[in-house]
Amino acid sequence: SESYDLQGKMSWGDIDITEDYKNIVGVNMLTKELYIIPINSVGGAGTAIKTIIPTPGCAGGDANNWRPAGVAVKDAKVYVGGVCSGETTQSRTDMAAYIYYYDLNTGSWNTTPVLSFDFNETSGTSWGACWEAWINTNNWDESASAADCASEMTKYYQPFISDIEFDN
Repeated sequence: SESYDLQGKMSWGDIDITEDYKNIVGVNMLTKELYIIPINSVGGAGTAIKTIIPTPGCAGGDANNWRPAGVAVKDAKVYVGGVCSGETTQSRTDMAAYIYYYDLNTGSWNTTPVLSFDFNETSGTSWGACWEAWINTNNWDESASAADCASEMTKYYQPFISDIEFDN
């Protein structure tokens, strides 16, 4: 169905507030933009600043495979994480995660990822399941998934960075 295909591609991703409580930040998953919304002195919203999130060069093209969603704020930097979904190529080797940051003081992106990793290994679960390329329908080939990844036939693990958190 159409709703299955739109999950992780449309609407808002993660939303957070800056450490000084002066801005709300959020990821628009459809436009792949970071929104920075000032909070005025009476608690209302100012005019949003929108900036395109850097793209990593996903196999199959960023337009159809780059999925930014997670966000965190630390030391006046807004960290945004996303994945190359592998949806176009349907290859697990084309999936990877990337985290970039936007500097609130300079108003610019660091276009070199501060963290990146691939999904070629098992997901670290006790049952050894694999990450799978994104699909746009819920009619996947269960037998191929089970044989290839030793996963349970009712699960299809697709990577997604929904949030970023820092601990001290």
